[in-house]
Amino acid sequence: MTVTDLIPASSHAPDRQTQARRLELYLAGATVALSPMNYFRLEMAYFTASDFFGFLTVIVMLLNRSVPLRFFGPATSLWLFSLMLFLGGLLLGSIVQGDPVDGLIAFVQYFYSLVLIPIIISCRRLEETFLLMRVLIYSVSAIMLFGIYLIVFVPDANPMLVSGSGRLRSLLERENAAGAMAAIAITFSVYLRIVGIFGLVHFVTIMAILVYGLMLTGSNTGFGAATLGTGMILLLAGGVRTIVATALLAAIFSATVLQFGDLFLPEVFQRRVFGALSSVDIEQAGTFMDRFALMQEAFQLSNETVWLGLGADQYRTFSSYGAPVHNTYLLVLSEGGVLSLLGLSGFFLSALALGIVAYRSPESRMLGALTLVTVILFALLLNAFAHFYARFWHVPLALAMSLSLPRVAYSMYR
Repeated sequence: MTVTDLIPASSHAPDRQTQARRLELYLAGATVALSPMNYFRLEMAYFTASDFFGFLTVIVMLLNRSVPLRFFGPATSLWLFSLMLFLGGLLLGSIVQGDPVDGLIAFVQYFYSLVLIPIIISCRRLEETFLLMRVLIYSVSAIMLFGIYLIVFVPDANPMLVSGSGRLRSLLERENAAGAMAAIAITFSVYLRIVGIFGLVHFVTIMAILVYGLMLTGSNTGFGAATLGTGMILLLAGGVRTIVATALLAAIFSATVLQFGDLFLPEVFQRRVFGALSSVDIEQAGTFMDRFALMQEAFQLSNETVWLGLGADQYRTFSSYGAPVHNTYLLVLSEGGVLSLLGLSGFFLSALALGIVAYRSPESRMLGALTLVTVILFALLLNAFAHFYARFWHVPLALAMSLSLPRVAYSMYR
């Protein structure tokens, strides 16, 4: 059984969906499409164009009486308990040691990302979930294509979109975040090809844009995540023929790159990624040593903040470097203490529980595969980033988790 076999043919009939439900889906699609476009936001507060459509979606869902109270099905209780621990630790630290205003801001941002985004995305019919996945992939592809245009044709591009060293930031405004989103989109694309939703020409076109855009970010984090995500999804969801064919293509491509890579690879990719891989010299991989120094400092600081954190967004004020550590786990432990770290762990346990249950069932094995791969990829990526309330993190995670919800029990959650 393939994933497409799980989608009932009758569900495509237009007469089964009212105008109000169509509007709800269109607004949810706009929320997903704009989520990686960090550039479109207010200056005085972190309120993005995606947030605007997200709130409209919630309003329409309330009018349609379609708000899923148990948005992650049987894992919702653990998710909400984890949220209470996570935000409780940050708020407690903010009230006692930090800035209560910063604590309130963090509460609002994380509540939107960890509750409202799952409400908007989850518990939808399977074909709607796959539609939103395609919307996300197309959005990231458009961002990469726009970034490619800037680098190739605009010599003095906005530094918010292209870094001074020539690395692609595009509408995400961050090089490594752009690389991470490209990696997630590549993983999703490979999955949709495996399950038969993407045709070959369509798949190759999308992958060419995403891979070249990823190279232009010069992100070692993104390159590693793309390699790992593709490998995991092939092992969990791909057949033997697919795995063998991909391995052969990867071997041929790797040999070609090693021999002739300097002739066609983007300069920024050669400088930051290819050079480090070919020479096995980690110092060529960008700012790794600087980040490692921040992590060492955070590890020492966390010994004093185990039970009571510094408060939301306070790490930079205590750091001798004046910057937050680019490791979510250490940052959360420093600012929210062990309560927040336990809450963060609970989010991953919730997702893993859904994915494992789905993967163990023959009927939903292919659906659970992407859930497991995405949550593992997400957990690993947070080792290279600070706070993760940005919308582009939570949309792909919510999409992947919603795949593993028990479809037959949807009436219980809506």
